[in-house]
Amino acid sequence: AHLVKANIYLTRRNDKDAFIQCYTELVENNPSAHSHLLLGEAYMRVNLPDQAIESFKEALKRNPKDSALAKRIGRVLVSTHDYQRAIDYYKSALRSSHSGPGRQALRYDLAELYFNLSKLPKAEKELEASISDFELDEDEAKNDERGVTGKRASNVSDLTAHVTALKLLAKVHQADDNSSKVVSALESARSVQGRILSAIRGSSSSELIQQQRQEMAQLCILLANHYEHHDHKEEQAMGLYNEALRYDSSHVPSMLALAKLHLRAGDLEHCHSQCVTIMRVDENNEEASMMLADIMFQRGDFKVATYHYQQLLDRNPSNFPALAKLVGLLFRAGELETAERYLNLCEHRCHRATQDPGFCYAKGLFHRYSNQVTVAISQFNKARRDVVWGERALTQMIEIYINPDNANLWDEEGSIADGTGVNHEAIRTAQKLFEELPDRKSIDSRILEAYITMATRARSDVEKAFQGLVEIVQEKQDYVPSLLALSTALMLLKQTPKARNQLKRISKMDFRQEQADAFEKCWLMLADIFIGSGKYDLAQGLAKRCLEHNRGSEKGYLILGSIMERECAYRDAAEHYEAAWRLSKESSASTGYRLAFNYLKAKRFVEAVDISKTVLEKFPDYPRIRSDILEKAQASIRL
Repeated sequence: AHLVKANIYLTRRNDKDAFIQCYTELVENNPSAHSHLLLGEAYMRVNLPDQAIESFKEALKRNPKDSALAKRIGRVLVSTHDYQRAIDYYKSALRSSHSGPGRQALRYDLAELYFNLSKLPKAEKELEASISDFELDEDEAKNDERGVTGKRASNVSDLTAHVTALKLLAKVHQADDNSSKVVSALESARSVQGRILSAIRGSSSSELIQQQRQEMAQLCILLANHYEHHDHKEEQAMGLYNEALRYDSSHVPSMLALAKLHLRAGDLEHCHSQCVTIMRVDENNEEASMMLADIMFQRGDFKVATYHYQQLLDRNPSNFPALAKLVGLLFRAGELETAERYLNLCEHRCHRATQDPGFCYAKGLFHRYSNQVTVAISQFNKARRDVVWGERALTQMIEIYINPDNANLWDEEGSIADGTGVNHEAIRTAQKLFEELPDRKSIDSRILEAYITMATRARSDVEKAFQGLVEIVQEKQDYVPSLLALSTALMLLKQTPKARNQLKRISKMDFRQEQADAFEKCWLMLADIFIGSGKYDLAQGLAKRCLEHNRGSEKGYLILGSIMERECAYRDAAEHYEAAWRLSKESSASTGYRLAFNYLKAKRFVEAVDISKTVLEKFPDYPRIRSDILEKAQASIRL
C-alpha cells in the first residue's frame, strides 16, 4: 500500500517530498536491507543520488554479501560525476569482497571507469586481474573431485561476463594502438563464446541460442573490422565476415562489410549478390542501395544508378550522404547539369536544407565540379566545423586553395627556383585550414600536407615534401594517392624518368573505386609525359581509360584533343575540345582558344567566330585569340 500511495504522489501530484516520505515510513516500520534498497531507488527516481548512496550503504550493512548492491553504489557514484570518489569506493569494495562473480563485476565496472577516463594502464591492470580470477576459478573447478557441473566457472552467465571483460580489454588495447594484443583478446573472447555455444547446445530455449549465436557473430565482426581497417588484412577479414554469417545468416553489418570489400576489390558480381540479399532482409537499407547504384555506375548503366539514388532521396529528402554521392556520380557520368535539379528538389522539400552541413557539402561539390570555385568555397565553409562533414569540407577547401584551376602543379607557369606565379596568400590559407583537420597524422592528411608544401614551388619545400612522401610510401607501398603525390614531387624536381616509372607501376594496378580520383590523375599525368616524348598511342590509351571511368574528365578530353591536333586531325580534335569546353562550363579561356583554333583549321569558321567571341566576352584580355582566330575566321567567311 505504501508503494502504491508513493507512486500516486509522484506520478499524479508530482509531490516528491510525499513520495520520499512514504518510503521513509516503510524503512521506519521495517528497517531491512530490502526497505533501504527501495528507499535508495526512490531517491534515484527524484534525482537525489547522495541520499540514495547513503540508503544503499545502509542496505549493504544489513546484507554485506550482496555484490549487486555494491555494484549499484559504484554506478550511482559515477552518475554524480564524482569519479575519484567512485574509484575509491570500488577499491574499498574490492578489498572487502570475496572471489566470485560479484568481485569480477566490481573489477569490470572499475576498469570501465578507468577506460572512460583514458587511464588505460589502470584499466588493463583491473581487467587482467579479473581474467586471472576467472582462470583461477576454472582451474579449481577442474581439480575439484566433485566435478565441474556444480562450479560457477561452467556457468553460462559467468562465461558471458568473461567475454564482456575480454571485449573491453580489446578496446583498451585498441586505444593504446597495440594491434597484437587486440587480436589476442578478441580471439580469447571467441574461444570462450564457443564454450558458451557448446554449453547451451541442448537448451530448449531457442531465444537464448539465437542470442548467443548473434554474440559470436558480433565478435567475428569486431575482429574482422580490426583486420580490415587496422592491419589491412582483407582476406582474414573476409573469412571472419563469412563466419559471422554462418552464426547469424541475417546479420546485415556482416553482409554490408563483405559487399564493401567485394566492391573495393572490383568483384561486382559478389558485391551485387550481397546487396540483393541485404535488400531482402532490409528493403530500406540505404548503404546497400548506394552500393547497388555504384555497381550500376561501374557497369556503365547510369540510368539505373541514378534511379537508385532517386529512390533514396524520394524516401528521405534529407539523405545528404546519398545526395553528395549522386552529385559525384553524375559528374563522372558527364551529366553534372542533372545534379542541379536534385539539389533544387532537396532544397524545396527540406526547408532547412540550406543550413545543413551535409547539403552545403553536396552543393559545394556541385560548384567545384562546375569550376565555380568561389561559390564552392562558400558552401564548404558552412560545413567545415561540422563533426560529420567537417573533415571532407576542409579537404576540399584546401585542394581548391592550392590548385584552384585544377591544373598540373609542375606546369611551367612558375619557376621552382624563385617560386614566381605562386599565390602565397592562398597557400597560407590552406595551411591554416589544415590545422583545423581533426586527424593530421593520418596518411591522407600527411599527403595533403605534402601538397600544401609543394604548392610554394620552392626547391627546399618540394624536397622536404618528397622526403615525407617517401616515408609514407614505405609505410603503405601500393597506396595510389601517395604514389601520385610522390610522382608530382618528382615532376617538380625535373626528375621525369623517375616519375614515369612510378606512374607506369600504377597503370598496371587493378582499378579500385575508392581511389578513383588518384588513379585517373596518375593515368593523365603519365599520358602528358607520353605526349611529351611523342608516344601518342600510349597517351591516347590512358586518356580513354580515364574517360571509361569518368566521362566528366575535362583533362581526359583535352589530352585526346591535343593528340588529334598534333596529328592534324582537326575535326576529331574539335570534337574532343567541344566536350572539354562543355564540361568546363565555358570557364576555361585556354580550352576555348583550342576549340576555336581547331574549328578554324577544320574550316568551321562560323563556330570559330562564336567561340572566339564567347572567350573575349568572358576574358577580354586573353592574348592572341582576336588576331589569331577571330579576324582570320571572319575574313574566311567573307571570302
